[in-house]
Amino acid sequence: MIDNPMLVKSFPELLKVILEDIMILIGSVIIVMAFIYSGFLYVTAQGNQEKIKAAHQGFLWTAVGALVLLGSWAISQVICETVQEIVEYELEC
Repeated sequence: MIDNPMLVKSFPELLKVILEDIMILIGSVIIVMAFIYSGFLYVTAQGNQEKIKAAHQGFLWTAVGALVLLGSWAISQVICETVQEIVEYELEC
């Protein structure tokens, strides 16, 4: 018999690993870098209103991206917990 070469044993567990260990990690690093870059834009604007507006837009869209990333994680947690409760209920019946 051949052993399973994957570390995960089910599809929901695979999705959880992909979302939490890969997407959240990479997304959070990108978000931090985007906030740093937006701050750099503020520092280098030197009173130029157009550059300050561009830095504002950078901060705004970075915050929106962070909220989308956090929201996707929260929604996936709710879905996983709901599916687990349904499976446990079905096994009891």
